[in-house]
Amino acid sequence: MEVKVAKVTVQDREFHLRTTGDVSELEAAAELLNRKLVQMASKTTQPAHSVALLVGLDLAAELLRERAKQAELREKIRDQSRWMLDRLDAGESAITFGDSPLEVEG
Repeated sequence: MEVKVAKVTVQDREFHLRTTGDVSELEAAAELLNRKLVQMASKTTQPAHSVALLVGLDLAAELLRERAKQAELREKIRDQSRWMLDRLDAGESAITFGDSPLEVEG
């Protein structure tokens, strides 16, 4: 894997980060972090390191919420797929989704 260097700036501090991933993702992450830091700093009188910790906590909570949504969606897709396979295995020639039946050929 090719190692690339991404130059990003966070709170007016420049960082050179090595990555085998997409440099533009790191740049986008730094932009998001800067926006969140400015947004959080405008809401509190806490020192910069405390603001950084609060932003980290906020981003971690957001990540966990998104992972939970993704897991829920996967489970829903898995359940619907099982239901459809069960219908097909039962030899049904028509499966109704909502108001429109789908004909199964063969």
